[in-house]
Amino acid sequence: VNDSDKGAREQFDTLVDHVRNAQAYRPDATTAYKAISAATADSITYYANSAGDVVRYYLSNGTLRRDATGVGGTDDVVFTNVTALDIKYFKSPGSSYYTNTVPTSDVHAPVAEELRFLAQIDLILTVTIDGQARQMFCQVRLRNSPYKSSI
Repeated sequence: VNDSDKGAREQFDTLVDHVRNAQAYRPDATTAYKAISAATADSITYYANSAGDVVRYYLSNGTLRRDATGVGGTDDVVFTNVTALDIKYFKSPGSSYYTNTVPTSDVHAPVAEELRFLAQIDLILTVTIDGQARQMFCQVRLRNSPYKSSI
């Protein structure tokens, strides 16, 4: 593994860790807890803390960016030369949080009612490094979604 590949994998692993650790947030007593605030095929916004501050990863003109301005950070470049970002969303199908997941109604864009049931996110990133296309994949099981009031 060369240094470019290693650096890219480390950046991808950081993205995965951030998404995995999304925090359950509930804006008011009438709203259900959820860890993911917004979700599309090339963008994901998650709650970074219990105060409801958000972080967004998104693709913009071949660049994957991380906007952490909601938590006092900056809007930074994560990857350049991105040729594809494919994010797929899966939810818990029933009352058990430990069952297999099923795709959301639109696997690339869950509807608002599905966000609170999200349990797994597949991330597929294709990037050009040193003139070679590299694809990185991770299946992320969310630690704090769906929300569990007790275990």
